[in-house]
Amino acid sequence: MIYGLRHLTTYLYEKPVTFARCALRLTPQQADDQRLLSSSLRITPTPTRLEKHLGQFGEPVVTAIIETPHKELKILARSQVDVISPARELPLGGLPWE
Repeated sequence: MIYGLRHLTTYLYEKPVTFARCALRLTPQQADDQRLLSSSLRITPTPTRLEKHLGQFGEPVVTAIIETPHKELKILARSQVDVISPARELPLGGLPWE
C-alpha cells in the first residue's frame, strides 16, 4: 500500500533569530517491508547550507544551517512510501469457533 506523508513544523520567535542549526529526521527509512518512493523538504527561510548524512541508527539526517534573520521557521516534509504488509495469519489457524 502506498502512503503519502506530510509533516509541517512551524517555529515562531518573539525576536528575530540570526542563526539556526536544525538536525532533521523527517525522511522515512528504507526497510524490508518499506520502500521510500520519494521525499522532499521545503524550509523557509531558505537555508544557507544543507548537509546530508546517516544518523546513529542508519536513519537519513539533513542538517539545515540558516543564517538569515527570521521570526518564523517553517519546515515542510513530504514523502511517499510503499509499505509491504505480510499476509496476516488468522487466529487459531482459521479454525471454526464451533
